[in-house]
Amino acid sequence: MLYPIYSIHAQTYFYQAQAQGFEYPNTPTNLDYMSLINSISIYAGHDLTLLHPETLRQKCRVENGKLLLDNGKNSETFRVLILPSTVMIAPEDMRIIAQFYAAGGKIISTGELPRMAFGTDESGEADREVQALVREIFGEDIFDGNILRSYDYRSNAAGGEAYHLTAELTAIDGTDMVPGALIDETIKSLDLPYDVLMPGMIHLECTGALSLPYPDFVRLGLDKFIPGKGMLSHTHKRYGRCDIYYFANTTDRTYDRPILLRGAQKLEVWDPHSGTVAPLDVSYVTYRGEEYTEVRLKLASGRSLFYVSPDDVSPAISENVDSIEDLK
Repeated sequence: MLYPIYSIHAQTYFYQAQAQGFEYPNTPTNLDYMSLINSISIYAGHDLTLLHPETLRQKCRVENGKLLLDNGKNSETFRVLILPSTVMIAPEDMRIIAQFYAAGGKIISTGELPRMAFGTDESGEADREVQALVREIFGEDIFDGNILRSYDYRSNAAGGEAYHLTAELTAIDGTDMVPGALIDETIKSLDLPYDVLMPGMIHLECTGALSLPYPDFVRLGLDKFIPGKGMLSHTHKRYGRCDIYYFANTTDRTYDRPILLRGAQKLEVWDPHSGTVAPLDVSYVTYRGEEYTEVRLKLASGRSLFYVSPDDVSPAISENVDSIEDLK
């Protein structure tokens, strides 16, 4: 996901304002990135990386329809770029996004699309370039105020896909938001081999309540509407050739299901509660044409753990599975 920092700077006194509560006192209503992050991670159940615009243009390149990040310490490969509601963007970043789409990349955008260029532009040429690149991806009529759609969809011969989702709801903090179910369905429609697959997750609709300070969250009684009283969350990071997965369970129930981690890996479980490290029993399957490591995740309420894989392996046997719901 591209961090919409230029839109934030353009619409609020980010540094001069006195902080009151979460981030800054008055969140511009067209900034949806916080609810979007929650919808992707807590409703759809996928991890994501937030890219600063400078990182996108200085540390990323497009290759074979994918966006490659290499910052010297770790390398990541992205097949999907999330563009949250963004009114201002650097032309260099917009060029990379357009190149990514043209090469076969997948883009999901929400809310407002960029119209203005970041930086000094008295001639207006940079603004016009940004708008032209947005039209190149999302269609010539994307800025036509006389056309109202719940979503726009475009594709190209290289396999590139671009969704633009209209914000239909208002979050508790007053910002625009796209329904979590629509985000989930859009991600599923891309039919990609996802990084981590966890069947049976609780899906939480993120109405902005999760961005509230915890005392306010409880005072308003919002905790009573959370199924399982919490959430099951995960994140995946890569350091050098080492894959590190973190799982946390704040629900009131034990999670005990097989999960799939993309790639063939040898895994150790690192328990932050006891400090112990132990090897894990794993098997290997093929799902959607990609190799996965299958492991049973058993995580009690209020517990967390790390799975660590120092390097990839080449499994001898790989069983094909059609659905993660079929895992035993």
